[in-house]
Amino acid sequence: MSAPTIPADWSALVSPLLVAMEERPQATALVGLFGSAKGLVISALARRLADRKTSVLVVTPTDEDADRLHADVTFFHRLQGAAPDDILLFPDWGVLPDASTPPVEVVGQRMRVLDRLFGADRGLVLIAPVAAFLQRLLPRSLFAEACFSLKQADTIERAHLVTRLLQLGYRQVSVVENPGEYAVRGGIVDLYSTAHEEPRRLDFLGNTIETIRLFDPATQKSSGRAPFLRVLPAREPSVSPVMETLLDYLAAPPVLIADEPAALRKHTEEFQGTGARCLVTIAAIPPGEAGGMSEEGAPVLHFEAHRPQAAGIGVKGRSFTETLTHLETLRAQGPVVIVARSRGQVDRLQALFLEHDLPAEPLGDKPVTPLGAHAPYALVQGELSGGLLGLRGPGDGAAPLPLSIVAEDELFAKGGRHKAPSLSKSAAFLKSLEEVKVGDYVVHVQHGIGRYLGLRRLAVQGFESDYLIVEYAGGDAVYVPLDRLNQIQRYSPSEGHTPKLSHLGGAAWSRTKARVRESIEEMAKDLIAVHATRQARGRPAFSADSLLSHEFDAAFEYEETADQLRAIEDVRRDLESDQPMDRLICGDVGYGKTEVAMRAAFKAVQDNKQAAVLVPTTLLAQQHFETFTERFAPFPVTVGVVSRLQAPKDLKATLRGVAEGSIDIAIGTHRLLQPDLRFRNLGLVVIDEEQWFGVRHKERLKQLRTQVDVLTLTATPIPRTLQMALSGLRDLSTIETPPPDRLAIRTQVVRFGTGIIREAILRELGRGGQVFFVHNRVQDIERMGAWLKDLVPEARIVVAHGQMDPRPLEATMLKFHRREVDVLLCTTIIESGLDIPNANTILVNRADTFGLAQLYQLRGRVGRSAHQAYAYFLVAEEDTLTGDAQKRLQAIREFTELGSGFRIAAADLEIRGGGNLLGKEQSGYIDAVGFELYMGMLEQAVHELKGEPMPEEFEPNLQLQVSAYIPDDYVGDVAHRLALYKRLTASAQMGDLAQLHGELVDRYGAPPEPVERLFEVMELRLLAKALRVAAVRVRPTAVAFSFDEKALPPQAGLQALMDENRARLRFTTPHSFELLGVDSAWKAVFPEIKRVLHVLASYDKKPIASA
Repeated sequence: MSAPTIPADWSALVSPLLVAMEERPQATALVGLFGSAKGLVISALARRLADRKTSVLVVTPTDEDADRLHADVTFFHRLQGAAPDDILLFPDWGVLPDASTPPVEVVGQRMRVLDRLFGADRGLVLIAPVAAFLQRLLPRSLFAEACFSLKQADTIERAHLVTRLLQLGYRQVSVVENPGEYAVRGGIVDLYSTAHEEPRRLDFLGNTIETIRLFDPATQKSSGRAPFLRVLPAREPSVSPVMETLLDYLAAPPVLIADEPAALRKHTEEFQGTGARCLVTIAAIPPGEAGGMSEEGAPVLHFEAHRPQAAGIGVKGRSFTETLTHLETLRAQGPVVIVARSRGQVDRLQALFLEHDLPAEPLGDKPVTPLGAHAPYALVQGELSGGLLGLRGPGDGAAPLPLSIVAEDELFAKGGRHKAPSLSKSAAFLKSLEEVKVGDYVVHVQHGIGRYLGLRRLAVQGFESDYLIVEYAGGDAVYVPLDRLNQIQRYSPSEGHTPKLSHLGGAAWSRTKARVRESIEEMAKDLIAVHATRQARGRPAFSADSLLSHEFDAAFEYEETADQLRAIEDVRRDLESDQPMDRLICGDVGYGKTEVAMRAAFKAVQDNKQAAVLVPTTLLAQQHFETFTERFAPFPVTVGVVSRLQAPKDLKATLRGVAEGSIDIAIGTHRLLQPDLRFRNLGLVVIDEEQWFGVRHKERLKQLRTQVDVLTLTATPIPRTLQMALSGLRDLSTIETPPPDRLAIRTQVVRFGTGIIREAILRELGRGGQVFFVHNRVQDIERMGAWLKDLVPEARIVVAHGQMDPRPLEATMLKFHRREVDVLLCTTIIESGLDIPNANTILVNRADTFGLAQLYQLRGRVGRSAHQAYAYFLVAEEDTLTGDAQKRLQAIREFTELGSGFRIAAADLEIRGGGNLLGKEQSGYIDAVGFELYMGMLEQAVHELKGEPMPEEFEPNLQLQVSAYIPDDYVGDVAHRLALYKRLTASAQMGDLAQLHGELVDRYGAPPEPVERLFEVMELRLLAKALRVAAVRVRPTAVAFSFDEKALPPQAGLQALMDENRARLRFTTPHSFELLGVDSAWKAVFPEIKRVLHVLASYDKKPIASA
């Protein structure tokens, strides 16, 4: 008898449903659809109806149900070889009733769906949560008028285009980074339409569109041509004289499906008030409980579906090898599809199956339908809420679908699925910009700390150029020319430190720098000594990864990010070398550092060594113990915890287990460092947040560093400059990619009010979550607690602050961690290290009184699970905030949109991280000279102590008689102009200048003459720097060149110049000469100077920055 094969389409499953829908007026109830079975049935139904041009509209109880169902239907469509982009998700606004309009990303998604419904020429699947389904929309006719398209050679007045964009809710900015923004720069219009995934750049000639290009919002560089531009609204009106519903946007009445009608019942009146006739209801309830599902006499169709656990797959604690025997049983009956969330995981699973001598192949874009029994495991990249076995349609004679689908999480018994990380598009561009606002403190390397007063255009001897003005004590000012901008740095103090302005001309600044240099040298010597001891000691290398290691890696429940994989690889390489590891892993909470540590611990245990995990607090010890225990459950590894929360008897047993070696991984606070705790064979120490440990414990850790392998984890970002300064002494790995959906935290700045606070708390509690309420005044926190209890009596509220005794504080935090309470009312003690994935709403009271770096860290406490997270920054109800508070609020608003505030918050955090890594004493020295200068001095000291002195920075003095600057009407934003000037002076090679010139043309159009002159000046500066030309001075009929005494020009080069110029070359000193008979007009003098420098460079032994 031949093995069963899958039917070419799965229509047989839904044929009885189609018959029932045609025969009966009442809604047909489908029951027994567990897990992802709903997605498969809707996909099969949609394919049957698509030919009839009939759409399917599914209404779900919540946003999360809609997301899940959308992923499932899309997956099954792809599996059948159908078009997955026919499955549309229409989200609700996702904001509180009295809060502001929805985020522009949400508006964009909604507008794209409405636009697609308009032009649909076939049946689609539309999935909407009930809140979105009930919401009134702009009438179709108005929506159609609002939307428009543009293509190359179209004609439109720019003023008219801008008017239309403003009417549609677009916002004018200087740099386009987010959807709903546009910028106008001369003949160029940048626009991030809500219709597209990428922004577009329109290049006009007069009123005609010459080109439409795509560009990357992170780098602002063009990335290719686009055939057209579609413009959809960037905001939705909440009220309009006439409003319509989602149903009005569909060309023909759809098949309306109610998902889980019992959950939809609370919306029943509103739902039925739409006049929509529901044709189908679907539910996961067992067939026997279907009584209340449908109207009297309405048909009920029974489906049968099993989860993989029913066949022994995905059982917690079961090893992968055991799971494989159950999978093989399924494969003998029909094809088995394994769903992995990423391309990388598909490859890894294929390798894992092959290691177990089992066939597995990526399915790619092929449909699964031709596969039969005993076919290789089909590996598919996709998102699916859960596996599905033996789906049987209604009817006695129906045979089960001979298809088994297992989600990757079920292979390894890992629980819920997690979405792939969404990257911040602006991150790269933010890193490259160093914004200094007027009034900010800056450091001049020669003159000290001053205040930046802005850019000013000055004419010197009739030639214009921009100068940066820095004010010093007593009102003195320094005008810094553009070619000296590299001597100016943003002064970034540690939080709460306000610097004093330096005095011009005094010796105090030189004394300060000398004091800092001395301290840096002491610290660097210390670092080098520890490093040398480690290098000299050596130890046997750890063994290479085994089959069990590969199973452990594959059981990780997230897809590793690229830099997480890099960190894992760095640690593996360290352990497999013959010298002890001392590596620092840096990444925000939830970015995946713990997984790196767990893989290192697994490697140690495989080599019969023990691992110790040191954490600063008892609560973190408990959290890590639970995480490690769950992760290591299917493997032969024993995890123990040493903490105050243990009963004395348990603690004694743990200490004995550590000494005997029966406990492989011990987790605990500094108690692990006590002399009475002995390890049988300690091989690896993992230290979490070292900066929180005391001086005595740090000394013990310093000893450990020379004896065993040490892996340190920190959540505070470590600046790149510090990483470079310490390169070769401290090995650093940074994990900068955000975790799944981390950047999707919906952030709102709202007035303090009872309505919004109660609504926000109840909304979170309603979905089974928890809430942080930050109130940073210990003196009246209890009063605030009483007020909250009156406002939300349904919530269990506890209070926590830093002035509490450690034990009650720990007990309170543990209650919150164990979900025994709903709301944690606290001060900023939650700022660091706390990981509560179930808490997804944070309210920060009086947000206007916090620093941006603090707000950034507080907001990072939520958004660590697959749920949408919300952050509400509450501000005082009074309309009269102080000027400073108003500014800070504006900055918070910018910061919520990843604007300039975000850049500064990120920079301030990095400085805090730098101080933490180097120790409290060094923080004072960082404040004394500013972060950038301190880092430069540190890098120099390390190089010198290692016997690799860095070349001294050299800057030529150019007096060129030319107007060279960036005009205001070319780059209007002062901050951007300053950033461009800084990039110009930081360009080390001709290629950098060429690249920057290309970017300017791309972003701002053809550069005016002063900009072209500026690039030419920078070109001469690079040539002069490479040759160490001390000065180039243009005089009325001559150009004077003088050289640095330490680097005289090559004799052969001078001889060649003399041969070329005969009587025009005149030596004035051994180090200088003049070129006579030169017209001082720039067009004549520029090529002459360039020629002289090129001739000298061609004979120079030093490498020169080439084009």
